[in-house]
Amino acid sequence: MRPSILLTLITSLTLISGCQDTTKTDNCSYYVQQDLDNENFDTAISKLNTQACQDSYSNNEYLVDLATAYLGKSGYSIPDMINVLLENSDGDDGFDEFTTQIGAIKNDDSFYTLKTTLQYFDEFLGDSCVNIDDKTTTETGICLIIGMVDITRAALAVDYLSDGEEWENGDSEAMQRSTCALQYTVAYTVDNSTAPVFACDDSVSVDSSESVTFSNSSGINKIYENLTVTSPTGTEYFLQAITADTDTGTNTSNIVFTQNYCTTDFTSCDDVSESTCYVCPSENEDDLSVNEFVLDALNDGFSNIEQIFIEDGTNDSDIQQAINDFKTEINADGCDTDSEEPCFTMDDIISYLNNNN
Repeated sequence: MRPSILLTLITSLTLISGCQDTTKTDNCSYYVQQDLDNENFDTAISKLNTQACQDSYSNNEYLVDLATAYLGKSGYSIPDMINVLLENSDGDDGFDEFTTQIGAIKNDDSFYTLKTTLQYFDEFLGDSCVNIDDKTTTETGICLIIGMVDITRAALAVDYLSDGEEWENGDSEAMQRSTCALQYTVAYTVDNSTAPVFACDDSVSVDSSESVTFSNSSGINKIYENLTVTSPTGTEYFLQAITADTDTGTNTSNIVFTQNYCTTDFTSCDDVSESTCYVCPSENEDDLSVNEFVLDALNDGFSNIEQIFIEDGTNDSDIQQAINDFKTEINADGCDTDSEEPCFTMDDIISYLNNNN
């Protein structure tokens, strides 16, 4: 990697903090920087959510510190992400090893805090990275970070689908069941519906005959299809959320991230085989989509990072080479560089996960 890009990545966020007068202890940014340096991320977030603190920054630059605090809260750092990426850039199984190591770092907050990180960076930039020409040093650094966060989100989704198991050696039925659930959502989106029982192959199938509604006293009310995916050695459960487009009359289907088990009022339970106990969705108003993490985040992450190195003229960098290796691993045919379409489709991702399985 050329020193200019590495220095950009390391210093881009500190440039903004350097523009604030952090020598004055009555300036909120001074205390926020202290919190970030000491990894007191919740304290920094609490300060940054007050209007008085936000007003102490210029040009909405508090958003960068807010994004940085959420990134720290996720359990990841940019050096962690880059180190894991570069360590696994060689060999035929680099991306699946990357997902395994990234999954080992996660905490209970990682999924939501990484998405929140991106939301605040995006709000600061005011546009997507690919649409910003003549980027400033700070914009370049932020776009590199956004790209790395997106690739990390995709790795977390693959780790979730594998249920934390080793899956690259062809012995994980957990991954077979997960990819079958993804196949079901693709078929549902294309056909606008599917049969109650959907066969992925002779040994793995999805039963989607049950609809389930989760609600609580805070006004949360969510409706899903409860997917029961069966293989010769076990059963896995997923929740499918269906989003209707009233203008086109079509539906979009996604698997949502779940954690542990609960009844339909979000009370914890232990035995998912009982008729009232299900895999548990988030009590947040908005769910996180496995489909979006594993596909859109991967495509966006690769595109953002590639554009940075192309603009800098260093597309032979170690990071870019690692991404090229990951692309070839996922799809040996590569991507159409002349097309404006994303590199991968969900069918590409499913095929890759199945072929490695």
